[in-house]
Amino acid sequence: MAPMNKTLVSIVALALTACTKDANSSKEEAGAPLGRSVSTPAQTGEPRGKSAQRPAADELTTSFEYFDGSDKRTVWLSTELVAEFAPTETGREALLRSDPSGVEVPQKQQGVRLWRVHPAQGTDALARGASTGSARFSPVLHDGPSSSLPLRALPGGVVATFAADWKRARIDAWAVAHKLSITSEVIAGGNVFELATPPGLESLQIANQLYATGELLACTPNFWQQFSPR
Repeated sequence: MAPMNKTLVSIVALALTACTKDANSSKEEAGAPLGRSVSTPAQTGEPRGKSAQRPAADELTTSFEYFDGSDKRTVWLSTELVAEFAPTETGREALLRSDPSGVEVPQKQQGVRLWRVHPAQGTDALARGASTGSARFSPVLHDGPSSSLPLRALPGGVVATFAADWKRARIDAWAVAHKLSITSEVIAGGNVFELATPPGLESLQIANQLYATGELLACTPNFWQQFSPR
């Protein structure tokens, strides 16, 4: 019986060795593709060529230029935000008549109420339509082509810089000739004045037109800017 047991043990050992080799071989064959797939772009989030590169969902496409001194700047139009200045209940009603789906967006700066809207005609048209009587609205603008970038808006008015040798009488006459009124002196004795205009993009357009006359040293829209608390 002993020799038979030894033979049996040898056969069993050989069988176990063969099974182990087969199992290891199967793991290696299965492991190679799995190892490669872990580093594929699809699982790491890396784009696979141009076909996988898509523009950001919040990319803005409509832009406007204005002058900051003699430097030309660009701002981009928000597709979903408008700003209400000196907000009132009348302004709220005007906004909701223009877009019943409008929702107030919390923000900490006083004197301005932000609204998230979904206007079929665009934020500029909505702001113009809602600006009636004492209600003043402006589409929100961003400092770059993304809604995540700093925002600003136009409460109305432009800041005009006149030549140093212009006396106040000449400045007043110039304003009358252009059918404008002076609302304040921005820099005392510096010949820098704020001129009244409607709110919104119309004020930016007026600033550009006045600067293009060549009669002013500078003419910049009166921007409201949102600042993040530090």
